[in-house]
This record gives sequence, C-alpha cells and structure tokens, in this order.
Amino acid sequence: MNLLENIAIEMTCPSCGVRYRVSLDLVARAHHALHAGCPVADAHVRECPQATFAKLASEGALDELVRAWARVEHEIASSGAGIVISSESIAPGDAAHEGPPSERELDEALEESFPASDPPFWTSGWSRSDVAPSPPPPDEQHDEE
Repeated sequence: MNLLENIAIEMTCPSCGVRYRVSLDLVARAHHALHAGCPVADAHVRECPQATFAKLASEGALDELVRAWARVEHEIASSGAGIVISSESIAPGDAAHEGPPSERELDEALEESFPASDPPFWTSGWSRSDVAPSPPPPDEQHDEE
C-alpha cells in the first residue's frame, strides 16, 4: 500500500479561507519535480505549486515515513496478520466479531442488556419458547389412537 496516497495534510488557503487536503504523495512528487529541475520553480511565477507543496513536509521526513511503513508492513505480514486502516479511531481491545464471542464480551453484553429489554448481540432476538411446536402430520395422529 502506498501510505503517502492515503494520508493528507488538511490546510486552509491563506488567500480565500477554503480548507483543502494535499496528499503526502503530492508533496513527495513536488520534491521530485523540484529536484528534476522544474522550470516553473525558477520562473517568475507568482505562485509555484511544487514549491508551495514541498514546504509542507521535508523530503527526508517523507522518505523516513515510507521506510518505516515498509518495515511495519513487512513485520506484520511475516506474523501472518494484516493491516487495516480505518477512518474511525479504534479503541484498545476492539475486535472484529468473527467467530464466537469471548467470555469478556459475553459478560459485558449481559451487563449492558440487563434488564432484558434488549437482547444481547449474539442472539437474533427470539428463543425456542417463542416458537410453538408444529402439530404432527395427520397420518401420525391416527397412528397414536
């Protein structure tokens, strides 16, 4: 995964006040353009996007971030796990509910659902007592007599 494409700097335009995002990938490409001899950076242009974006984060810091991310990806992949990037914060101990709930999850759900106005999360909201038994087929009724 290209981490720099998924992280942005959110900023406010000093001229118009509009908030916008600039990906770290765009900042890295601005550094590369300037190193390659971008003619716009040297021209007498009022505002050079590459020069503006390059000032947001140093090239060295971006390179360090990419190298560190590659190490993290490698270590996690070698452990057999995967990385999930979420737009929401993940609280310590949050778990994807795959498989049966743990004892702790069961205890917490029972506490939260007492009194039983709301059934715990692992039930579908009905019990066997809610379902009336079906009468036996007609030919079985006659066999019992």
